[in-house]
Parts: sequence; C-alpha cells; structure tokens
Amino acid sequence: MMHEPSVFADILAKSVTKYSEIAADVLRTVFAAQCKLEKPELVDDTVSPQNNFFVSILFTGVVYGEYILATDEKTAAAILGLNYDTSTPEAHEKLRTEIADAFCEALNLVVGESIVGLNQIYRQLTITPPKVHFGSVRYPKVTLGRARLVTGHGKLECYLFIDRMKLDIAASYQEALGSMMVAHKDLQGAMDQLQNQQSALVQSEKMAALGTMAAGVAHEINTPLATVAIVGNQIKDVLSKPDAPIDRPTLLKYVDTIDKTVVRISRITNSMRFFASESKRPGFNAHKISKVMENVLIMCETQVEAAGVKLEYVPPAQDFVLECRASEISQMLLSLIENSCDAVETAPEKWIKIECREDGHSFELKISDSGPGVPETIRSRVFDPFFTTKDIGRGSGLGLSLARGVVSQHQGEISIDSSQPHTCFKILLPKKPRQVAA
Repeated sequence: MMHEPSVFADILAKSVTKYSEIAADVLRTVFAAQCKLEKPELVDDTVSPQNNFFVSILFTGVVYGEYILATDEKTAAAILGLNYDTSTPEAHEKLRTEIADAFCEALNLVVGESIVGLNQIYRQLTITPPKVHFGSVRYPKVTLGRARLVTGHGKLECYLFIDRMKLDIAASYQEALGSMMVAHKDLQGAMDQLQNQQSALVQSEKMAALGTMAAGVAHEINTPLATVAIVGNQIKDVLSKPDAPIDRPTLLKYVDTIDKTVVRISRITNSMRFFASESKRPGFNAHKISKVMENVLIMCETQVEAAGVKLEYVPPAQDFVLECRASEISQMLLSLIENSCDAVETAPEKWIKIECREDGHSFELKISDSGPGVPETIRSRVFDPFFTTKDIGRGSGLGLSLARGVVSQHQGEISIDSSQPHTCFKILLPKKPRQVAA
C-alpha cells in the first residue's frame, strides 16, 4: 500500500485525537462513564474482529470518510446501565435496540462536535444517518486513526477514516490543517463552556436538594427546641412557688421530656455531621448499611411527614458493610424519596416502601411507592438528563440522571422494576466496587 503524505497523516492523527476526546467527554457527561483515553495511533488495518457492535457515520461530498465507534455488546450494555439479558431472542433484540439507540445518539453528538473543522473547509460536506452493525464488518484496509477508551466495564474503540479521493492532498490538506487547528481551538472553547454549564446545572441540583434537606433539619431542630423552652418554663413555674411543696414526679417527667428531646436533636445533628464529613473523604470507604439508611431516614423524616406520606423501611435480615461514597449514596436515595413524595401527591393512599437485602456479593435496594407508575412509553427516557414529567418550576430533570450517575460510578445498576404493580426502582450495588478516581 502506498504511504500517505505526512501532512495527511498529521491531520488524520489530530482529527482522531479530537474525535476520541469528544467521545470520552460525551460518555462522561451523558452516561456517567469514567473513561481513560489511550494514546491515539494510525494503523493500516480494519476494525478489530473481536468487537461485535459497530456504529458508524459517513461524511461525504468533497471529502469521503467515516467515523466508527466499536465495542462489544456486553461492554455497551454495562456503560448504559442495562441488564445484559440474552436469554431469549426477544430479550436480545430489545437489548440491541436500546444499545443502538443510545450509541447512535452519542455518536451524533460526537460527530456534530468533531466534524466542525472539516465542514468549515469543504462546503459540500454532508453527514449520513448512523449505521448500526452487530457482528463482524469488513472495511477496506486503509490507514485508520484509532483511539481506545478504557472504562470500568471494558474498552471502546474510536476509528476515523478519511479518503483523499479527488483531492490534491499535499496542497488541500495543508490548508485544511491550519483551518482545523483554528476550528479545534474554537471547539475546545465551546466544549469548555458546555462543561461549565453542565457542572453548574449539576451543582444547582445538588444545592437544591441540600436546601430542601436544610429546611427540614431546621424544622426538626426548632420544633424540639420549642418543646425544651416550654418545659423549661413549666419547671420554672413549679420552682418559683416557694411555699408550695415540690412535686418531684412532675419535675422528673419534665426532665425526662427534655432528655428525650435533646437525644432527638443529637440524632439530627449527628446525621448532618456524617453527611458533611463523608462528602470530603475521597474514594470508597466501608460503611454499615444500617448507618447509611439511618441517616437517610432521619434526613427525609420531615419532608415525608409534611407530605402526609407513610414511609416503611424493611431492613436486611443481617447488617452488612458496603464500600461506597456514603454522601453520594445518601443524596441519591434522598432524591429518589423526594421523587416518590411528588409521585404520590394526588394518590388516594400515600406510602413509600424501602426494601434492602443482601444478594451474594451485591446489595439490592428497592424503592416503591403508591403512585400511578411510570408509563411504558417513557420508561426508556426517565434516566435521560433534563427529562421530566413534572410541571415547569418543579424539577430540572436531573434527579434520576444524577442517581444513575452515582450508581454507575459505584459500578452498580439502577432500573425500573416493571414486574411491580406500582412504581418501583431497583438498585444493585457491589459490596466491594473497584476503586476508581472520583
């Protein structure tokens, strides 16, 4: 095979680098998948036969080429948080459809960003709809730019192929290189701005949840403090009558009320201290599940009572240790409980049930409520960022997306349990996840 001019190799290398960087950013921001980018390379090869899932987008016109994202079905399902169910042809086909839809959208986002440079240079450039292949695919043996994205679930490979066709490569691509460098700089600025906006939205959602929590805590503390003040005045009244005999049983009853009230306040403040201290500790740490759930139940008590909701917690048969970031798990559970409170707002019976059990090396948690359930038509979208069925002003649509992000970072799975008559979210978390960067 005739070697390509160095200028062509240079633009291909730079293009696949940018393409793979954008792909990694999309996986992180949309699917909460932690990615490590290996050094891109140029290869005279075709797509590796070990991969059995391919999504590709052609760009045609003056320049002909193709963007390819390749991996295996199992890795793709894990990144999306899908149950890898191939037990029946129907289940396998459903799984493939969900994988294909999600990765087509992802590749559309990636190509939409990374194609900017080429499209500014060649006005006739057009993009075809994504093509999905399961199984082996034969591509012409040409010079490809390849970069591997390593996730906690497996590897994805980004391939970029550009054909010279009728171009005078030595002249045209030299000019293209300069224009693409400018475009890449502009693109990087746009990506930085987008990431800042996304970070601000995520932080806003977290602060909103924290604000709700703080309001509940303030109410929880002010109420018992008022009780202490009332009982203190009653004791003062008893002791201010010098000629009256001291009613010791009554005084002891007042003191006992104060003791119980102080214990209640202590539980609340300890929960807040636990939540605050754990949010500063890096990595996964060992926590008893009973302690995590105790703090969650304390923190949501006021909100649940104010909504007139009956909350039932079914603990595991035996307490066990979970390695996690406790503050993230707590915030994720509080977000799901808040969603359930909203869902049962108009229900004849208002209840939320939390069930926790040990499942071998995993921890299974179910949160169900008496709401009408999630319609089948939107079940595949409820975890998408910014998707919400709430009225305007009552939700950003990030709650379930952030919950999925927390579960994914703990190498777990979150799904809707459609076998239940009411809304039920099922969460599976490994007891000992692999340690990854925060």
